[in-house]
Amino acid sequence: MNLLRKFIKASPTDEIASIPMGKFFLARSPQLPKGALECLYNDSVLSMKRTTKPFCYQLSATRAYQEGEASSQSTDGFEDADDDDAADQGARHSDERLFFLCADLHVRLVTRNDGSQIVTWRDVNGDDGETWEFAVDPDIRYSDVDSFMRALYACLYEQKYGRSLAGVQDNALVAEFGADGPPDLEPEPGLDLEPDLGLEPQPDLGLEQASARMSRPVGPVDDARRGPPKQEPVSDDDSYGDASSLPLFIFKDAVAVAGPEVAAFKAQLRIYDATADVFLLVAPSIDIRLVEATPCCLVSTTRRFAFCVRVAQEMNPVFNGDNAAFVFNLYSLDQDGRGASFLVLLQFRSADDFRCFGRHFQDAMSRSLNAKPAGGAADTAYLASMVQNMDLGGSSDDNNDDDNDDNNDNNDDGEAIERRIDKIIRGQVLSKHSRRSGLFVASDSDDDDDPVARNAHNFLALKDPNSGLSLGNANDRSYVTKGDNVGVFKYTDDGMGFVSTIRSLKDADGRKFVPRLSMLHQRDNCLLMTRDAPADCTIYKMDLARGEICESWDVADKGLFEAFAPVSKFAPLTDEQKLLGVSANALFHIDPRLSGSKIASGSSYKSYKTKVAFENLAVTDKGYVAVGLRDGSIRLYSELGKKATVTLPSIGESFEGLDVTKDGRWLLATCLNLLLLIDTQIGAGQKNSGEIGFRKYFDADKKPMPRRLGLRPEHVSLITQATGAPKIQFTRAVFNTSLANDETLIVTSTGPFVVLWSLKDAIKDKAKPALYKIIRHSENVMNKNFSFSSPNDIHAALQNDVVSTNRNALKVANKTSIMEGAGRR
Repeated sequence: MNLLRKFIKASPTDEIASIPMGKFFLARSPQLPKGALECLYNDSVLSMKRTTKPFCYQLSATRAYQEGEASSQSTDGFEDADDDDAADQGARHSDERLFFLCADLHVRLVTRNDGSQIVTWRDVNGDDGETWEFAVDPDIRYSDVDSFMRALYACLYEQKYGRSLAGVQDNALVAEFGADGPPDLEPEPGLDLEPDLGLEPQPDLGLEQASARMSRPVGPVDDARRGPPKQEPVSDDDSYGDASSLPLFIFKDAVAVAGPEVAAFKAQLRIYDATADVFLLVAPSIDIRLVEATPCCLVSTTRRFAFCVRVAQEMNPVFNGDNAAFVFNLYSLDQDGRGASFLVLLQFRSADDFRCFGRHFQDAMSRSLNAKPAGGAADTAYLASMVQNMDLGGSSDDNNDDDNDDNNDNNDDGEAIERRIDKIIRGQVLSKHSRRSGLFVASDSDDDDDPVARNAHNFLALKDPNSGLSLGNANDRSYVTKGDNVGVFKYTDDGMGFVSTIRSLKDADGRKFVPRLSMLHQRDNCLLMTRDAPADCTIYKMDLARGEICESWDVADKGLFEAFAPVSKFAPLTDEQKLLGVSANALFHIDPRLSGSKIASGSSYKSYKTKVAFENLAVTDKGYVAVGLRDGSIRLYSELGKKATVTLPSIGESFEGLDVTKDGRWLLATCLNLLLLIDTQIGAGQKNSGEIGFRKYFDADKKPMPRRLGLRPEHVSLITQATGAPKIQFTRAVFNTSLANDETLIVTSTGPFVVLWSLKDAIKDKAKPALYKIIRHSENVMNKNFSFSSPNDIHAALQNDVVSTNRNALKVANKTSIMEGAGRR
């Protein structure tokens, strides 16, 4: 069987090639007391598998069972089918060893004098001299083993070069990857246990020291009089910890980056171990460079610990002056082939190196964000100042204080009692089969005889996931879009209760209609929607009393249309018919009473000759408008038809959405992995002091600096590894706007997590990262919001459920709260 041909031409399956019989060993150095050879699987299969990442593969050694053996071992006496499945899964996990296939493994085929063959590779996470060995069964033909090895060399080629091996000859593969002999077992020079640093050896840095101890943040350009980093007492026998289980597969043997070198440093390399909650030492000295590529890159050129990461906000950079340490997220594949984020710490040789690196890094970040400057020197200086005022520290003072709920905005006895009661019920299971505030009804539920419960189950079980959530504020009805269906819900004491389903939406021409955006309008009597289709510049009006799409409004502005919104924040509670709309280069009123095009072309129409690329908008209760542009700039308007009062310079990336408090004081912009909170009030000492930026302009050199709200790097790492998502991605963040009270909360979500900030906490201390709370649901959150009438309840549409959560049910973000419910997927 030609396994190489199978590798090249086979349809996409998990397994590429295999050796079906053999024994699997761990071979240790003869000098170690544990013994030279340990048989792990007496009967095993060696195979190669694809991952979800192109050109990345895994080497798998799996225990092989005799007929009937697997079931007897895996069931463990359980008769329940679910228990059997869980036991089988656990057994499979414990009976398979996976290795990320790369050149660092040094996979070799060794043929002994007696003719037996062994596939051997380095144990990159083990002790010096350790290797893995697969002893091929004597019944396997040499030609099949050779074919397996050629397929393996092909995988190594594609992993190394990131491209298909089409046209590459077999002999070239063998020459590059098939050197004779066992793997090189000599330790690398970079793995010396003696540090080549100007600092004394430090112990493994726990988050309490390296990240959480950042309660007194120190920017890299802080006071030069600061002395060298403080050193902690260290025991001789535990200076560097055990790095044997760390994800060293995220590093490469070498990387090549074209571009001039900006600066170079030496640093210790540590990786965060979530199990031990410490940063473990991986390499005592690596070479770090900042390279002026496009974009700017942070590069390690040390062999076996090489990496290249783009200087961008998604790194979640944190500087810790006490330890001369720089912490960031490095995105890579995990050992299951899924994208994940890993937390890396660089510890510099001296405080001077640390501060020098910080200055160069901030310059690189400014250039990265300002790759396409839209303004002059003032805008460039604004962006540089924003980067230099990043939250370069962290806080641990409050992280373990689960009672510090948004600074206890109201400390009266009634709320204190309510919080204590709520703490008792916080541990309720979040599974969709048992969550009290959820709507999902299991198919074997006792409520099957209840027609409402049965209809709720039928709606939520439809094949399409939930997408939109429109919360009613004029009455108690809310609407969830799900494919071409709309679920109708009402507020209950337990959250959201199912009412009915509007099935099989069709437009006036009888075509299937799948909504993309939706908004309640005119006292919640109709639902306005756009179609999930490219180049459809139409708003569709559904009469909710009839459950039908009754009108369609042409809103194409020269063939373009981006988004719409009410003319003011509370306009949907009135009979107001007009809307606001934006196209790529215009801002206008939409009036459904017009014939033909519904775009009002009078004095309220504001267009630009060049394509400014408007994308999204938000409005205040007085109708002031904030518009987000694709380049990441924001324009503030006092009214339509006039020029923008203020333009906030681009931050280098577009927004997922905007929101604004009802009085216009605070503006909230959602980036992919960061929220920007902007104070629009003009500060003291300026010409228009006391006004807001919607009505008056800022002094040219005193535009407001956004407060950055984001997740701590270690939380990003935990979330990506827990969910399998390659990166975090925030949904549009919103305030808890209500008619009676000012906004107090900010909510967003990423994957199955809802994240909550207190507005008061976010604005009180610019230099201290804001505390946030978190809760994990059973499925990804598709949409979430507050209603005007219940600003403390977060209503969320999950993929196949609708849940309501009181703010007090969220917990301070830490390892426990993030991993809680991780097994209930």
